[in-house]
Amino acid sequence: MRLSANHHATHFIFVDGLDVGCGLRVGKGETKIYFRPGVSTYEGNSLEQFRAFIHDTSSEYAKTWFGLLLESQLPTERAAEILAYERWIGANDLLAEESAQVSGLFRVGRRGMGDLARPGEWIWEVRITDMPFSLSGLVWVNAHTRAVRIFGPGMDISPRIGSLGKSDFKVTKVTTNDVLVVKTGTGRAVVQFTDFGEHSANYRWQFRANESNKIETGTGQVITKHRVLPSGKLQSANKFVESGRIRFEWSYGGREVAYVYFYPAEHEFSKEGMEAFDKALR
Repeated sequence: MRLSANHHATHFIFVDGLDVGCGLRVGKGETKIYFRPGVSTYEGNSLEQFRAFIHDTSSEYAKTWFGLLLESQLPTERAAEILAYERWIGANDLLAEESAQVSGLFRVGRRGMGDLARPGEWIWEVRITDMPFSLSGLVWVNAHTRAVRIFGPGMDISPRIGSLGKSDFKVTKVTTNDVLVVKTGTGRAVVQFTDFGEHSANYRWQFRANESNKIETGTGQVITKHRVLPSGKLQSANKFVESGRIRFEWSYGGREVAYVYFYPAEHEFSKEGMEAFDKALR
């Protein structure tokens, strides 16, 4: 049985045997109520709360609430968008103007969703939009298993894991203490993030095409959103780390971490200690 109430912007959800919602936890034979302010239009969508938590990770409550999501295969909005877009391409003829954007984040509260999800698991909702003035379709993505359900014109399909699209990308969490060692057909590179800012990060890199070539070095910056600098100049978003001839995507993870995305078919990569920056290419 499920009951809910919303009073003075505080949200409570009752679900037998499950820990769901923002307001309370119900265990088997035990009820614990947490008077936690919520959003008056919450309606089960935790996306804005998650974005606020990523910006400020000091909340112990949020760490507990989102802990399972952060340890999942798809712990970021960008990871969900990449997978949803690939699966959409695998099931549809893609329009050049179509793009994927996360529009919701939900924790499953009851059984009955089949192969898509079990109670307690997190689901990303990704909208496929056209330019982005019209809706082309909707994709639900399980953050833990990568299972998806696609809704589109004349469609309602539930492909199993790995059945559509390549979807073999890996998500790796990194800090300023980590060094990424990456190898592709064009050479080898090492990359280290040096600091994280407001939806941005600075990094340093080294690249070597082969043993007979000299090591190239440089620095760079990535940002997730367009922004206006104090000078009034518009700085465009740049989501790709570039180190010589090697590039890969990143996304913001807060003031202490970032997430990077690799395809094993294209990249050999590992996460090493700080000493690797000066040793890995020599």
